[in-house]
Amino acid sequence: MLSQAKLVPTPFGLRPEICVTRDVPSGSRIEEGEEAVLIYHPTGEIHKIPKHQECIDYHNDWLLNTNISKVGPRANDGWLDNAYWYPPAADQVKSFTGNYLVPPNPQTNSNQVLFYFIGAVNYQSTVVETILQPVLTWGNGLNGWSYASWNCCPAGQQQESKPFQGFGAGDTLQGAIQASGGNWVVTSSWNGKSTSLTVADMSRDFDWVDATLETYSVTSCGEFPNGPMVFSNMVLTLDNAGVVQVPWESTTGATECGGKLTINSPTQVTISHN
Repeated sequence: MLSQAKLVPTPFGLRPEICVTRDVPSGSRIEEGEEAVLIYHPTGEIHKIPKHQECIDYHNDWLLNTNISKVGPRANDGWLDNAYWYPPAADQVKSFTGNYLVPPNPQTNSNQVLFYFIGAVNYQSTVVETILQPVLTWGNGLNGWSYASWNCCPAGQQQESKPFQGFGAGDTLQGAIQASGGNWVVTSSWNGKSTSLTVADMSRDFDWVDATLETYSVTSCGEFPNGPMVFSNMVLTLDNAGVVQVPWESTTGATECGGKLTINSPTQVTISHN
């Protein structure tokens, strides 16, 4: 039974391990077929991941029991610090880009997982809710910081592009979520390195954007960075309105370990702890 399966951290909640595909080659294209999730590698190889009804059921159940837009201070895993905005009705996201200032390394390195990301979500009655994310990660199977692009959730499954490392505190990364010819391209880049996923549109209208810290297995304040993570130069383009000044709203007040989310401007949000 999948309900007994190991759950692993992702930047859209804990997921059964069988429902998460990691190290997808950069530049791959993902679409949901009738019987499988298809990953078209840049080499021409096609990786077919069978649809698991358990993954679909798990994702639907997770959505019913998780309101990501109303997260708040908590002592368990999940979205912790979050700013968001809904574009005006009948206008959809065309692109969302931003920079990530890498925070200092946590003083304590145990089993904690930290996910920092900008994201775009589709809230639609006829299409299952999903999210696109360039994600800065601490841990989650790697030592130190890594950067990758994530796609959720065709047939209840998630895909992570092959991450890269080599950067550190004080470096500035670039993240982008962009519509392109019936697809969405999620790109995570820094200093000439890049890792991306191209995802079939599948009739999704993205109508919510966010800047978020999500955490797992944090048991002490030393497991947070002792300094800020800054999302800057954020630019949101909508289909009809073009580039807009985002009036960010914060769903979180003070969070654990002196946590604070500060909306500095329409283009900059700071998350800090300790």
